[in-house]
Amino acid sequence: MAKTTDPAALDDWYAVASLSDLAGGQVRRTRLLGQDIAVTAAGAPACHEADTGHRVAHVAERYGFVWVCLGTPARDIVGIPEMAEAGRRYLHRGRIGVATSGPRIIENFFDLSHFSFIHMGTLGGQDSTEVPRYTVSFREADTELWATECRFFQPKASAAASGGSEVFYNYRVASPFVCILYKDSLVRPGRRDLIGLFIQPREETDSVVHSFCLVHDESNSDTGLLHFYHEIFAQDRAVVIHQLPKKLPLMPRREIPTQSDAMSIAYRRWLTKTGLEFGVDRAVG
Repeated sequence: MAKTTDPAALDDWYAVASLSDLAGGQVRRTRLLGQDIAVTAAGAPACHEADTGHRVAHVAERYGFVWVCLGTPARDIVGIPEMAEAGRRYLHRGRIGVATSGPRIIENFFDLSHFSFIHMGTLGGQDSTEVPRYTVSFREADTELWATECRFFQPKASAAASGGSEVFYNYRVASPFVCILYKDSLVRPGRRDLIGLFIQPREETDSVVHSFCLVHDESNSDTGLLHFYHEIFAQDRAVVIHQLPKKLPLMPRREIPTQSDAMSIAYRRWLTKTGLEFGVDRAVG
């Protein structure tokens, strides 16, 4: 498809490459919102439209990623103050292509109900399938959606886990294509580990997932941590690529929610209010 004309999509920021992708002056050629782009980081990061050579005006580096806005930014890049805190370990988890829409990926990420069926033995199990009630709220003048007081019993909640435990979660949807998980640290009681997904929508139903973790874990190697996270994500990927329709339906009754889907209901209503067209299905029936 051609570059979208959807202003709600164009005026947002998207991670399109990690700095490691661009080491040694490499150029990363990719797509964003139906537009071919070329990204470099020789000195300051830069982005050009591949077909015209026009320089993209809004390009920035944040958290080890290059971010691009193809329109006029309606907000700043998501703020993650924990990135500046001492004692945390940062790991870039790579980029993975997923043949579905960005909103489908975000919704799956914060869906607690699938833990017991998709991530058996790690994030859930068939002995504990009920999702306890949690709280959904809006913050930052209704520009962010949060799910708080989430909890779930998990046989192996992280690579650092030595056994099962009840784990508390907060989910923060900072934009339609950015979601950050704040999860109890099993190493530092009272602290939270972070896992973030930055979705790059190449097309309406073709996405790249850029992700990171910010954890308290000095016992596992980078390889061990990545193996754990990639095993989890591979299970998620196998599910979302088969969900139909690939664009996320926004209208009520297109997909019937249950009590555990409070965050999903709020997310779809929120997307409806934003006016987003790219990657969503607004059909009534």
